[in-house]
Amino acid sequence: MSEASLRRRGERAERPRQVHPWRTAAVVAAFVLAAMVLGAGIVLHVRGWTALGSESGGNCGGGYVGACPQGLTPVLFLAFGFTFAGIIGMAILVGVVEKWVKRRRFGAIVAVVGVLAGIWPGVLVYGGLRGHILDVRWSAPLDRPSGVAGVGNWAHDNLVVRARADRLTAYTDQRIAWTAEIPGRDALCAMSRHVQDGVGLVAWAADDEPCATVVALDLRTGKSLWQLTRAAADRYGGAATSDQLAVAGSVAVFTEPTGLRAVGLRDHEERWRLDAGEGCAPTGVAADADHVTMLVDCGKESMAVVAVDPATGRARWRTALPVEPPLTTAALLAAHPVVVHAVEQGSRAADDIIAFSDEGQVRARIPRSGPDYDMPPADETGWPARAARPLIVWHDRLFAPVSAPGGDEYTAVAAFSLTTGKPLWRTTVDGDVAAIEPTTDGLVVAARTLRIEELSGADGAVTASAPVRGDWWVSVIELRKLNGAYAVIARDGVADPPVMTVG
Repeated sequence: MSEASLRRRGERAERPRQVHPWRTAAVVAAFVLAAMVLGAGIVLHVRGWTALGSESGGNCGGGYVGACPQGLTPVLFLAFGFTFAGIIGMAILVGVVEKWVKRRRFGAIVAVVGVLAGIWPGVLVYGGLRGHILDVRWSAPLDRPSGVAGVGNWAHDNLVVRARADRLTAYTDQRIAWTAEIPGRDALCAMSRHVQDGVGLVAWAADDEPCATVVALDLRTGKSLWQLTRAAADRYGGAATSDQLAVAGSVAVFTEPTGLRAVGLRDHEERWRLDAGEGCAPTGVAADADHVTMLVDCGKESMAVVAVDPATGRARWRTALPVEPPLTTAALLAAHPVVVHAVEQGSRAADDIIAFSDEGQVRARIPRSGPDYDMPPADETGWPARAARPLIVWHDRLFAPVSAPGGDEYTAVAAFSLTTGKPLWRTTVDGDVAAIEPTTDGLVVAARTLRIEELSGADGAVTASAPVRGDWWVSVIELRKLNGAYAVIARDGVADPPVMTVG
């Protein structure tokens, strides 16, 4: 080899290796991507472990512990995966970046920028995995003293009115609107199921006294419009679990020992009276704007259902309840269509929901316990001032939480036709059903873990589903949908907030 060739080879050996700019850019981009992956992993760690602590007490998914909060398992798996992938990728590439770029602290700067750039993608990944979650927007102060509990509630416009034995409190979605105290040592013992024109009915009495003092309450102000004393028996037909007070259009209706009495809703002027019949006494009343229905107990002979015109007080029809007396329970579920839950006594007792036509004919009979389902029993725990209502009548249909035969968790909602008695659909929900509430579009269902789902009334399709953020287990609640949010109303306002707005 010539001396010139050797000299050229030496020059090439001494000349530094040239790196193409696109290769440098690719390595830097890969380094930034690894840093972004690490940043996303950090976000998933922070938000995932925080959620685990706040929503399930720091543990989930094993032994006696409940299921992990929605989407949290993949969040934590990805948190570790992203963290390890990001650290390993950066460790491999950092040396190459420093060697090729040859700028002091360039790798550290790029790493910080990449980690920060990964925060927003991490937030998006977290949100996508967790799905829609409802937050508590506002909660009312806990009940004090600790011995009190809710006895009933109403919802009207933007108000939720929750009644205790000693007071009624109206809540908006952010504050307490008003409080009305029950006078002296009396206790609230009855209230209408619904309100009309912003007016609801309550009744109070001293302990062990007839529930005789009836008051019309203006829900806008919490003030009494009028007060009167009705004739009231000490006990209302031992088998009955229906309401004693109701509002129907412009009249207030309530039971007395011999029949029904109606007065003006705003002026309490006498409108009409309807006698229950010789040897009979009313055991409950139900009403809506255009209908009043009375349940009548005639002793050992029979029970009857009476449909009443709210304007005149005349009976539209009277039909014997098609059951064998005596009864364990007879409860009016709705005024129109007229629906009664009747439970007979005896070893072969029937336990049915019976629907009547507008002419008083029985048109459907639905057993509470069917071949492949059980509905809640009639004595299911409710609100003391109102009859328990685990079953919902809405648009000629009966909606009920149902369990598997013999089960004690109601993990589905079923619909039955009140014209044929046949089942229409059944939808499995996520959890044990605690409350069902009809809306203009369908149903809102809450599980005991406070997962809230909306169902189509037509076919039971789930149209929305989301948990309330936090670790929840509720017992007796009612659910209302107001102004695009949900009001969760608890009977026990000591363990949980009496009223929460979630959305």
